[in-house]
Amino acid sequence: MSDFNEAPAKSNNNTVLIVLGIGCGCGIVVLLGIAILAFILLPMMLPAVSGAREAARRMQCMNNMKQIGLALHTYHDAHGSFPPVYTTDENGKPLHNWRVLMLPYMEHQSLYENIRLDEPWDSDYNKQFHDRAPSTFRCPSATGDMTGMTSYSVVVGAESYPVDTEDSLSFRDITDGLSNTVFLVERKAPVCWMDPTQEITFEKACEGINVSAFDGLGSNHTGGINVCFFDGSVLFISNTIDPGVLRAILTWNGGESMDIPE
Repeated sequence: MSDFNEAPAKSNNNTVLIVLGIGCGCGIVVLLGIAILAFILLPMMLPAVSGAREAARRMQCMNNMKQIGLALHTYHDAHGSFPPVYTTDENGKPLHNWRVLMLPYMEHQSLYENIRLDEPWDSDYNKQFHDRAPSTFRCPSATGDMTGMTSYSVVVGAESYPVDTEDSLSFRDITDGLSNTVFLVERKAPVCWMDPTQEITFEKACEGINVSAFDGLGSNHTGGINVCFFDGSVLFISNTIDPGVLRAILTWNGGESMDIPE
């Protein structure tokens, strides 16, 4: 039997603490590295994300216009002509615009039937419908309160969409070709969807795209606007479109020969 007692084994706690300390230190370094990398990459990724969202909104805007273009054709099939810019009372005062007239052909028959067509658009009774604009009339990229507002307009004038209610257009009138003549444009300043007096004039439209922050042709899309042609097709037109080409696609019987940029 040994005269000496064996010394108790030393605890490994210190070793464990050292290892844990090293592990925690490495973990902090890794997390710090990830945070720094995210800080560097996030600003680079945001434009791509924003661009993808805007591309989706622009596509939805194009789909809205295609639905309106389809409704235009359905209206023409039923009436033999396109809707007038607006209807009038016996004194020639505007009552209701083409958007209201096309409601039955956009699956909004009930809304159409509730509007009193023999009263002005802003009569005490009809005012209740000002905030009930179908979403199809709104561009998803539009900002601000868009309740009851529209982003789309026809271009009115003797050379484009005639205001004269006795001179309705039909397919046969558009001698420049349905695929070469614009029916619907985006407008810079939204207006009440029922207002029959706020379409864009031919002269204003010919000034260009996004040249004014307050009126005329324009949108919040980057670099241009969507337009719908009389054949129902929709194209994105650049801000830099040649003024002569822009003027040509806005007229229906100008006889111009041009290539429409896509």
